[in-house]
Amino acid sequence: MNSRTVVTILISVPLFSLPAFSQLQGDLIGGPPATNTPSTSTAAALPAPSTNAPAERILGFDQLAGFPFEINEELGYNTNRPAWADAQVNGMIPKDIKAADGKKVAVEGFMVPVSFDDKGKLTSFLLTKNQPTCCYGGASQIHEFVQVNLSGPPVKWNMDDPVRVQGVLHVGAKRENGALSSVYRLDALKVGDKP
Repeated sequence: MNSRTVVTILISVPLFSLPAFSQLQGDLIGGPPATNTPSTSTAAALPAPSTNAPAERILGFDQLAGFPFEINEELGYNTNRPAWADAQVNGMIPKDIKAADGKKVAVEGFMVPVSFDDKGKLTSFLLTKNQPTCCYGGASQIHEFVQVNLSGPPVKWNMDDPVRVQGVLHVGAKRENGALSSVYRLDALKVGDKP
């Protein structure tokens, strides 16, 4: 029987220490446009696809985390009205980021191991904005990391250098037992060094 060691990494998300929630509104993922004020996000626009461009977009955390994202206690943990809370969270994500949902992209960042196979290779990890071992890196906010699941073979982990991960991006709130666990997930097809 193969044994699998699972390492749980907790990313400190300051859910309860933020000032009063000032909600930004936008369109819901896969739903009709919100009836409230449009998002006033300052996120950098994703590059427009061109006929000479590669098949996938390269996303950086300057885009994925380049907008205000304020989560209060009710949005961070909600078992009574999770659909409502998810709609509020999704409304803060700019339209150009939501447009990448379900698309093949490449994301660059630092690896934080989550689970290993029996040979010590990664089967899933977080891709973060900051190097987690750096003394200057602060606690990651929910939009400053991407949950990565490998659809191919496990990979060797490298926490010291940035990597580029190619795969299909999923954008939108995801909860585990009522707690907001991510807004970005990537089904990885290829993991390599950042060029």
